[in-house]
Amino acid sequence: MASINSDSYSEQELLEQFKGAINLIEDPISNIRIITKNTVISDDDYKSMMKFLSKELNVRVEAYNSDDQTKPWLSINSGDPQITEDLSVRHLAKTQPYNDKKLQSWDTLTQEQTDKLTTESQKTKPDLANHDHQILFQTESDDNVKDSTLKLAFKHPTQTTIVQMQKDGTHRVVYGTQLKDITGKVKMVAVGYGREAEDGTQTLGGRSVDELSANITTISQELNTDATTIKHVSLVGCNLASNNPTDDNTSTYGAEMLQQLEQTGVESMSARSEYVAIGPDGRKLTSSTGTSEWKHKDSKAKTHYSFNELTGEVESRVYNSEGTLVRYNGTHLSNNNSQYQINIALQLSDNETVRNATNALTRKHPGNSYIAKIDDNGNLAVYDLSGNEVSLNVDGKYRINVVAHGSEMEAIGLKNLPSMLPTYKKNSK
Repeated sequence: MASINSDSYSEQELLEQFKGAINLIEDPISNIRIITKNTVISDDDYKSMMKFLSKELNVRVEAYNSDDQTKPWLSINSGDPQITEDLSVRHLAKTQPYNDKKLQSWDTLTQEQTDKLTTESQKTKPDLANHDHQILFQTESDDNVKDSTLKLAFKHPTQTTIVQMQKDGTHRVVYGTQLKDITGKVKMVAVGYGREAEDGTQTLGGRSVDELSANITTISQELNTDATTIKHVSLVGCNLASNNPTDDNTSTYGAEMLQQLEQTGVESMSARSEYVAIGPDGRKLTSSTGTSEWKHKDSKAKTHYSFNELTGEVESRVYNSEGTLVRYNGTHLSNNNSQYQINIALQLSDNETVRNATNALTRKHPGNSYIAKIDDNGNLAVYDLSGNEVSLNVDGKYRINVVAHGSEMEAIGLKNLPSMLPTYKKNSK
């Protein structure tokens, strides 16, 4: 096995280096190991280089991170058409203690990485969903955290600012619009390793809830509050939410964080309950084991936090892939349950679109959902999902979804609709 450090070699230069080394070795070479920092060049360039070397030298080629040489994150056998990528090597969970390095010793972006961002920004990219800009907050100097942050930036390069910040709040912008010049609705994405601290509490990027919320507040204070505000925070690290098979199954990290950030204008937060890795295309992938079966948009691995409009308390929700609520405030819900005792869909017309929407809503919780209709004379009738008229008691916590076209809402009058609901409750007993 031959091993070199390849921070700045071209493919042809690497080939010549290996040929020279092979000529000095009497025994045949079957495996080449490349050890390098994974942020020095892009993933695509690594893959191209490894395919080239494997083909030219007829050997297996492996790429290892310089800070984790236990298993390769990229590998290819001679004759294989594709590179094998092992995301388990690059997920955002770690047992080693956080290294609180001073910011001046952190690696900033290389020229190649900056050029890559420039190239990506000239391509047609999807817009950020529900936000005008994102601030990617790199919490650690670690190569994998930096690489994961960069991959997230490649997905929306023209709508991204990258901030590097050490734990005490010292920070710098290394890419994108300066904080004071950002406008519109902003999403903050904190990227780092999910770890347990010595006292057993959860951390992200070596930060407790107090420390990370203070860091986010520092960034928000540099924004032009007349032009923008941070509305959502995404915590991108492993095992930060409850329903967690690998670490803390009672974690309240996200809920406590949102509560502390309420005064800054943050309205919602999300965290993952499984291992997290960032794919080459910038997509967030999750796995319950951290070794296999990586999934994109696995809804059950993501916990959503928001404020209850009435009480102001933080609520948590987890949905399945069909959009059905399966966990509310830490409690698993059965197929016939939700956080409400009764779910009622008030169907205002018999239009096909309205009927279909009503049916879709009630199917989410078939065991405690009902359809209500008002006839031409203003009489109310309530039906179960089999179409049988029922006498319904709506005591307790209930929800009413009003389903109609906008014109139908307008005909009733949006101002009159709230006054109808108490009468509706009274008449449905």
